[in-house]
Amino acid sequence: MKNKIIMTALAGLLLTSFGAYRKYQPVTEVRTALYGNDIEATDTASLATIAWHEFFTDPDLRSLIDTALVNNTDYQVAQLRTEQALASLGAAKLAYFPSLNLGDDGNITRYDGLTTKTYNVGLNASCEVDIFGKLTAAKRGAAAAAVSADELPALLLSIMRLGEGNKFL
Repeated sequence: MKNKIIMTALAGLLLTSFGAYRKYQPVTEVRTALYGNDIEATDTASLATIAWHEFFTDPDLRSLIDTALVNNTDYQVAQLRTEQALASLGAAKLAYFPSLNLGDDGNITRYDGLTTKTYNVGLNASCEVDIFGKLTAAKRGAAAAAVSADELPALLLSIMRLGEGNKFL
């Protein structure tokens, strides 16, 4: 009788422990005047809303900016990191699928005039069950890295364009 009670309590404890990771629910309500009182802007035109090719009208400056963008290694590295992050995200998504491995091996041995041939073929199938959220956490981390890496080239472009324009002035 005691064993049944202990086994039932253990089973209940194990089944309730699977809900350790819950999906994050962000706060949907924001306090009014969270960052102070709103300031009404009368002029809506700013440098942030103007495209760089409209802001810099000189053709020499435009060609200089285009040359700097094409030859900039930081920008190229940022693009490669974006591709790398997207590839990591794809690999993290594929971790949910089972994996199959096929291997073969062959040996020929000769001893005292006798020849022995041995062939081995093996097939291995494995699947990981995401009980504690390891695969989900890896996928979310790869997705966050892909999003941040995707924003980096645009940031570098804006910094370089602003820097080239200041050098020209």
